[in-house]
Amino acid sequence: MEQDVNSTAEMRQEAIDWLNGKRDTEKGLEILEKSGYKPHVAAIFRQNRTRKDIPGKVLIEIRNYLRYFATPNSEVHKDELTEDEIAEQLNVRVLTNIEKELANEEYPPIIKRLLTEFHGLYQQRSLLHKGLKEVGEGNDLKSTTDRKRILFVADAISRRMDELWKSMESYKTDGTLPAEELFATSFDPDKVVIPEDDKTEGDKPKPELVLATDIDGLKKQSDNWRIKLAKAQNRLDYQGEKKADKPNQMPEGPKRITLLKRIDQLKAEKEIIDLALANMK
Repeated sequence: MEQDVNSTAEMRQEAIDWLNGKRDTEKGLEILEKSGYKPHVAAIFRQNRTRKDIPGKVLIEIRNYLRYFATPNSEVHKDELTEDEIAEQLNVRVLTNIEKELANEEYPPIIKRLLTEFHGLYQQRSLLHKGLKEVGEGNDLKSTTDRKRILFVADAISRRMDELWKSMESYKTDGTLPAEELFATSFDPDKVVIPEDDKTEGDKPKPELVLATDIDGLKKQSDNWRIKLAKAQNRLDYQGEKKADKPNQMPEGPKRITLLKRIDQLKAEKEIIDLALANMK
């Protein structure tokens, strides 16, 4: 795929400044888009920008962009990778780096233990992400249940990895070894507790729809449900009750699953209200 890449000194300096700065993911995406480097890949990043692996992918492509000026014909600059290929490329690099760290004979046993667990958790999380894609975006009971389980387990793994890596960074910064308490309780993703579906206050069942008894009441009720549905849809599409200039999809997670169920419920209730209204006319 032919690329029209802006590789001017000014554009490259902007990418260098980003690398030397806070490496804000949104800003990194803007640099990739502005540079015209791998627009197909950048579009995939933009679509999935809330995923936890995207910052690492943006970092890799910013570095690749800076190499483009010197080696424009290199295979690494091809803009033909699928999302799965991009993910696999990142996984291979991350795991290779961890394995290099594990091969460092100067590390004490507790650091080797930390890296070994981190390596295993990274592999498990990658498999869960693949499983999430296989489940798809269906709203049937099995799909939503499977998606919820995968998301909760993946989130638990990510939090454990963050905890481990924080200790690794402390060791690299000043030589502080992790406390034994870090491994006191063995972390087992298979034992992550998946909470039951959200309920209303006091764990009471959600109230059933009570229809108005006259035409005016049903008209008002229908309009109220239209507003509720619009606000819920906006929270899904823009993460706010009002439409924004650009879509900002709520990321995958328990909140999204709950909101999708709420939208389905509101749609079903509005159909009931509108049917009752039609029957009264």
